[in-house]
Amino acid sequence: MKNMMRISARCLQTRILFLLTFVNCIISATVTHGVAQRKCHKPKQNVFFLKTHKTGSTTVQNLLLRYGEANNLTFALPKQSGAHMFNYNLKFNPSLVRPSPTGKYNILCNHLHFNAAGVHELMPQDTKFIAIVRHPVELFESVMSYYSDEVRAFQRLPGNDVATKMKNFLDAPRKYYGYNAAHYEKFAKNGMTWDFGFDNEEEDDDVIQRRIQYLDKVFDLVLITDYFEESIVLLKEELCWTTEDVTFLKANSRKRESGSANLLDSKYKEKLLEWNKADWKLYQHFNATFTKKVEAFGVTRMEQEVAKLKSSNMMIKDRCISDNKGTYFFNSIPLTRYKLKNNSDALCNKFVQSERQYLNKINMQQEALLGNMSL
Repeated sequence: MKNMMRISARCLQTRILFLLTFVNCIISATVTHGVAQRKCHKPKQNVFFLKTHKTGSTTVQNLLLRYGEANNLTFALPKQSGAHMFNYNLKFNPSLVRPSPTGKYNILCNHLHFNAAGVHELMPQDTKFIAIVRHPVELFESVMSYYSDEVRAFQRLPGNDVATKMKNFLDAPRKYYGYNAAHYEKFAKNGMTWDFGFDNEEEDDDVIQRRIQYLDKVFDLVLITDYFEESIVLLKEELCWTTEDVTFLKANSRKRESGSANLLDSKYKEKLLEWNKADWKLYQHFNATFTKKVEAFGVTRMEQEVAKLKSSNMMIKDRCISDNKGTYFFNSIPLTRYKLKNNSDALCNKFVQSERQYLNKINMQQEALLGNMSL
């Protein structure tokens, strides 16, 4: 009898131990450092990415192009031949898009003048809305450097360097800036606000705030250029993709002079933020929401994921890129161009293809499919 009781007790202990182990496994699978792990099981394949200007958006676009091509997804591309952007002087609408060879679209990631209704009309109901913003001070310096020949306000500025030109502009912006239909001119004032589909001349604080609240409801995730790796980790999480899916090499990165990140003193930075008030409020809002998303994701977990991403990036760089970097110039601005190793493969080429080359290739692939369907 006593032996039977001992056996029963041992069985009970074994069952309790099993249950505790099982519960612990469940908890461990869903929580790390008190933070819920990803709950998604199926990758999201319908994505709209608002490609804003001079924000690192080309790098994000490249990983979207690679993912879409690898998974046989259909891209929404501009109707006009060879174009890498939609007509920027028109609010986006489906009439601007080339026909789809599959009857639907999965990814929209070209430059466009945002119109939520137009995007919703074109894309599937479960489409993830993604965008990217950058601190207005860094953004304005980049815009003035990159678009010095396109923006008339910048063409007329006195000075031989970007810092001098920026100060001259900010001392009397209305002397140089004139609102007109040419879309490049919008980058001289609240360029991000224009990218998001709103009047870049708006000064009313209440109107600006209402528009930002509207965008907050429309977009699932707004990336921050200033925290690029962390942004890509959150993008991976939002889309339920893998680290390999979001591995990247930075595109169109400038060769910066020493100290060029601090061209303006505090007085001129204040002037710049006042001149670009709508952009500043937009950035502040989404920077705050981004911080909350990182906290919800888990700071320790974020550090681990960023380390994994950097490691994956380095593996691609070691596999594909020669030690010697090339340089090409846009409006006299030196930009880094990666040189592929002699034994590099097709995947390596996709990482370094220019935006226009990659889009043209995808366009030709989709046109060929469309042509075959009509036979």
